[in-house]
Amino acid sequence: RKRDIWEGGHRVPGIVAWPAIVGDRHLESWATVGTFDFLPTVMEVLGVARPAAQAGWAVDGTSILPVLRGESLAPRGVGWVFVGRDPRHCVADPKLGYGFRYGKWKLVVGSVSCTKDDCRQPQLYDLDADLGERHDLAIGPQARPDVLKAIEANFSAWFDGVLASRKEESRCPQDAE
Repeated sequence: RKRDIWEGGHRVPGIVAWPAIVGDRHLESWATVGTFDFLPTVMEVLGVARPAAQAGWAVDGTSILPVLRGESLAPRGVGWVFVGRDPRHCVADPKLGYGFRYGKWKLVVGSVSCTKDDCRQPQLYDLDADLGERHDLAIGPQARPDVLKAIEANFSAWFDGVLASRKEESRCPQDAE
């Protein structure tokens, strides 16, 4: 399994064989897709709606049927946060790493694979130009403080939603404590 904020820690290829949707075409897409997209996709295929009691619950995923048809997904944000051994204490900890991606922009704060203090500072990458995440645009002459501020705000809003979901929507026994 993959588990790091860096692209090499979670970017893996996926292969889909689904003749009813894809047909016999061979498609290639660089769309960001995650396991959180599987449920909305299957629900759309089956024509199944969410139970009324869960209608207001947050869902990070989206149906990837457009990708499977060779179309583009609408721009969306994708967040990552790694929790320690006790998942009841969900915090955005730079020692473990957290990040957010929106379009070509990616925020990285910390990582389990980097223990240097400078790794724990907010970093910004343009993945279209720098898939290897070598040129931090949070600092230096090419810095994009406007983009960094916006993507940090997007991460905060997403993470607040994660915490609200854990508190208000989860029915797991460990969350009841």
